[in-house]
Amino acid sequence: MFRETLSLLFFGFPEKEREKEFLKRLHDPGEIRVIIGTGSCIYLLFHFIDFYLFREHFAAMIVLRSCVFLPFMLLLIGLTFTSFYHSISTVLIVMVAYISSGGIIVMEYLVRDSQYADMVYYGIFLVIIFYYGNGKSRPFIGIPTGGFIAAAAIFVDVTYIESDPRRITLKIFYLVSMMVIGNILSMVVQYSARQQFLKQRQIEDLSITDQLTGLKNRLFFNDFIRREIQEYWLKQNSVTAVEGEHRQANIEGRQYYGVMLLDIDHFKVINDTYGHEAGDCFLQEFSERITKIIRPCDVLIRWGGEEFLIILRFICLQGIDGLSGRILDCIADKPFDLGSAKVQGTVSGGYVLIPPDQEDSDLMIDHMIDMADQALYFSKKNGRNRMSEAIYCEDGQKGHEFREIVRM
Repeated sequence: MFRETLSLLFFGFPEKEREKEFLKRLHDPGEIRVIIGTGSCIYLLFHFIDFYLFREHFAAMIVLRSCVFLPFMLLLIGLTFTSFYHSISTVLIVMVAYISSGGIIVMEYLVRDSQYADMVYYGIFLVIIFYYGNGKSRPFIGIPTGGFIAAAAIFVDVTYIESDPRRITLKIFYLVSMMVIGNILSMVVQYSARQQFLKQRQIEDLSITDQLTGLKNRLFFNDFIRREIQEYWLKQNSVTAVEGEHRQANIEGRQYYGVMLLDIDHFKVINDTYGHEAGDCFLQEFSERITKIIRPCDVLIRWGGEEFLIILRFICLQGIDGLSGRILDCIADKPFDLGSAKVQGTVSGGYVLIPPDQEDSDLMIDHMIDMADQALYFSKKNGRNRMSEAIYCEDGQKGHEFREIVRM
């Protein structure tokens, strides 16, 4: 248990995506702005102490605190508004510590001839408390950062200010103790945050998971997939859905984003004949078969009842045609074992590829689902146990043409 805790604190969650999500939540830009802003205000309040104790150096103090430190802090706050903030969030926290302590160490050097020079030295204590107290620093970063700050402060103090060995030893003891205690505090805060994150994720996972099949449910689509389409695919991977260019894109190997709706044929008959428990067994085995067929990057969602939705990421036209055939075959080729009986099953489906960028992406996503549903209806109407593609008209308006997929 102790080893697992240390591993969690030093190396994070084993799953990279989970660690990335945790750090994203931990380094919430709003919280970081409050932390930097509050710390900066406290830092600038020391102007009053500067004026009272170091009047002869007050101009230099103003330059350091207001003309050097403050612009740096404003720059760091500005970076929290950028699109690449989360990739540098840890660096920002470390930079706040280095800039704050660096300013104190420089001021300590400037007033080295004053009888109150060692008073500036204790400002490093505040930086260390502030740096570790917010719990945003992981140990493998916090320990060397705190050690470097402490070593720099001790070096300036020993070299230019303090000469009494006993007082120097006492200062070093206090500083190192503060760093150790602060790092332990940071570890406790972050460990607590990680445990809370895990509990929250478990609750979230339960809310977006279908209990019967273990698949994601419609809430997952609304909460995650819709955002993925809006924020990633539409902005960065616009595609052409005009028929002529649609086929040309296939030749060029272009990849698309699509949705595919599946509906189990005559599922009500299975329920009425063999009972709902048998129907549940059918749904579970159906989910397992489809999961084995689709690619790891795709997502299978239980859309409701006997209807399923597949999110197809980065797929080409040949790929989706081949996938359609494999889905039909994996359901129809082998009977389903329901315990009391073995039942032959088939599935019908319809899919649509993502259209070009739309001004109203929410409307576009709903339109995608509607088009896939129309293609599914087309398959049902034409005999079931088949797959159809919804084709967009050349004018970009709502499509009404469908293409039945020929099995590979």
